Amino acid sequence: MMANVPTPLPDQCLDSLAASAWKDNGGALTVRSSIWETLGRAPDDVSALSGGVRSAYDCLRGAGYGSAVELLEAHAYLPLFRPFANPRAYEAARESIASGRDSGIVRILAAFGTARIRPARWYCIECAKGDLARSGCAYARRVHQVVGVDYCPIHEVPLSRPRAEKRAAPSEYGLLLSEAELGEPTDWTVVGEESGVEKAVKLRFGRFVAAALNGSLTPLGPQQRRALLAARLESMPRRPAEPRSLPHRFETIVASVAPRDWLAELGFDPDEGSATRWPASFIAGISFQEDPTVGLLCAAILFDGPDDYNHQAARFLDREPGYVKVGSGTFPSRGRSAVVLTLPLMRALMSRACEDVVRVSGLGKTVIKQLIETYPGLSERRERVRLRRGLAGYKRILVRYARDNAGNATRIGARRFDVTAYKWVLAHDPRFLEALLPRRCGRRPAKGVASTRLAKRSKRRGRDA
Repeated sequence: MMANVPTPLPDQCLDSLAASAWKDNGGALTVRSSIWETLGRAPDDVSALSGGVRSAYDCLRGAGYGSAVELLEAHAYLPLFRPFANPRAYEAARESIASGRDSGIVRILAAFGTARIRPARWYCIECAKGDLARSGCAYARRVHQVVGVDYCPIHEVPLSRPRAEKRAAPSEYGLLLSEAELGEPTDWTVVGEESGVEKAVKLRFGRFVAAALNGSLTPLGPQQRRALLAARLESMPRRPAEPRSLPHRFETIVASVAPRDWLAELGFDPDEGSATRWPASFIAGISFQEDPTVGLLCAAILFDGPDDYNHQAARFLDREPGYVKVGSGTFPSRGRSAVVLTLPLMRALMSRACEDVVRVSGLGKTVIKQLIETYPGLSERRERVRLRRGLAGYKRILVRYARDNAGNATRIGARRFDVTAYKWVLAHDPRFLEALLPRRCGRRPAKGVASTRLAKRSKRRGRDA
C-alpha cells in the first residue's frame, strides 16, 4: 500500500497517475517494474481502454474517487465508446472493468482490432509549460494519447514526444519532472504540422475526442446517427461533378479534407484492407456502426465542433431506431429513444446536481426537461415492462421460425407455428412483423375486385326478378 496517494489531475492518464505515485513516494517504487506490477498491466499494453483500473483503484486507495467506475470514467479510455456503443454493452464493459474482469471488453463492445491508444506518451508543449509553472511537473493527458490526435485541441499546437535516453524515464510514463526535461525543440519528436483544411479537420477530431472522454458528446444509436449524418450531407452545398448518392458523396468529401496517411494511421486507408469503402458502407448502414474512431472521424469531417454536433443530434433523440439488414433478414436496430435515455437521467438527477448531469450527458437543460416530462408513471412503466418482456419472447419465436425455414417462411406458416406469438407481434409491433415476414405480392385481391363481383351479383338478381 502506498504511503502518499497522489491527487489525480484533470484528464490525467493512468500511466501518468502511476508515475505521480512513484514521485510522491520518493522513488521507492521503480518506474519500470514495481508500479506496473502493482497496477496489473504493462505500460505498452495497447488494451489501455481499461488500463488496470481495478488494480489502480485498490493500490491508490481510491485516489479520492468513490468507486472504480468513477476512476475509469475520469482517467481510462473506455469513455471513447460511450457515444457510439450500445448502452447495455457499454454498461456491461464498464462494470466488468471496474470489477477487475476486463479480458472480454473488446468482445463485449464488438470493437475492431484497431489500435486506438499510442504506446508512447505525447505532450502539448504549451500544456506542459503551464503545468510546470503551476506545480513544478507536467503530466500526460488522455486526449493527447489517442491515435489520430496530432494537435492539442486547446492550444492548437502539434503534439511532441521527448526523446528519452532511457525507457525507464518518467516522461515515458506520462510525467515531466522539471523544466529542464523540456529541453530544446531538437530534443523532441514533433508531429508534422499541416495547414489549411487538413489541420482544421485534425483539430476538430481532437476536440471530438476530448468531448467523448469528458462525457459531453450526445450518444445516438447507429440508425439515428446515420440519419443525422445524412441530414447534414443533404444540407451541405453541392460541388461540381459531385455524386448524387449520399454514400459516394461522403467518400468525395472525406478524400478532399482528410490526409491519406492520417486515415491509414487511424486504420481506415481508403485504398487498402477491409476499410476500402468505409465512408460509403458507414452511411449506408452496412458496417462500422459502433466504431468510435469512425464516429468521431465522421463528426469531425461534417460538423464544426461538439456543440454543433450536440445541437443537431438533439433533433434525432426521439426517433425510432429503425431496422437494419442482417444476412437474409431484417431486424430492429439497436438505438436510443427518449424513454431509454430518461431512466439513467432520472437516476443521475437523484444523486447529482443538474449542472453535472448536463455536463456528463451532453444534453442541454431544455432537452433534459422534455425527457423528464415524457417519463411514464410507475403503473405505465410496469405495463410497458410486462408488454416488452412478453413481446420480446414472442419475437424470438418468430425469428427462430424465420431462420429455420430460410426463404420458405411465410405469415401463414408463422401463424401455424405459434398462433399466440403471431397475434401478439401483429397487434403490438406490426412493423417488426412486416420487416421479418413481408407480405408476398399477389396474395391480396386486386383493388375493386370485390365491388365488381357485388355489382354483377346485384345486376343478375335484378334481371331474375
